[in-house]
Amino acid sequence: MRRKSIVILDGDRTHTYQLQQYLVNAGFDVISLSSVQELNQCLPVLLPDLIIMELKSPEYDGFSLCRQLYQQHRIPLMLMSEPVDEAEWIVALEVGAEAFLVKPFNPRMLLAKVRVLLRRRQPVAVVKASPPDAPRRYRFGSWVLDHVKREIEDRDGKRTPLSGADFQLLKIFLTHANQVLSRDQLYGMTRGRDSTPDDRSLDVHISRLRHRLEDDAKNPSLIKTIRGVGYVLSAHVEPLAL
Repeated sequence: MRRKSIVILDGDRTHTYQLQQYLVNAGFDVISLSSVQELNQCLPVLLPDLIIMELKSPEYDGFSLCRQLYQQHRIPLMLMSEPVDEAEWIVALEVGAEAFLVKPFNPRMLLAKVRVLLRRRQPVAVVKASPPDAPRRYRFGSWVLDHVKREIEDRDGKRTPLSGADFQLLKIFLTHANQVLSRDQLYGMTRGRDSTPDDRSLDVHISRLRHRLEDDAKNPSLIKTIRGVGYVLSAHVEPLAL
């Protein structure tokens, strides 16, 4: 079986070398780069399975580079950064990042996230279609979800397409409406694993979904936070005929 290849982009050579050695010992082929110029020279020759890059760098705009890499190559991206505002993580996810790590982080957390991202890219042997009599559209609150087109429609008829992660999370809430779902349950349903204490990606995804649904983050009426437990979609869900 071919070893998965990873490119690490970080100007801190000491940090990059440590990550490289850890991932090599875990069975990956790893190339460490310190500049965007080196990255641009590398990509035409080797399209890696994953790019791990520093978000904040004096040499480049991490958000623009993330968008460029996603649009041109569709390579999974994992970002590293010192603590930043939640809004910045949301932007990073919207422009193409699939995971992030807040420095300092445990190398085992890095390895776990790398394996999860690469596992997502493996082909699925069997894809189960929705039952033929399953409703195509669901009304909840002032919104309608079309799960075939993967878009939501507001009361004025404005339609907004959803990303894969947003669609998956919303569908889970709709099929478990008015049920409190713990963080571990949501991680298990979306990623097939339990949460870890320092993984905040679920909170970022929920924050982004609330934004899509125009749900006030400080006082949400749809996706409510049950402190210390998890989240609940507080709405009546009605299947709609075509």
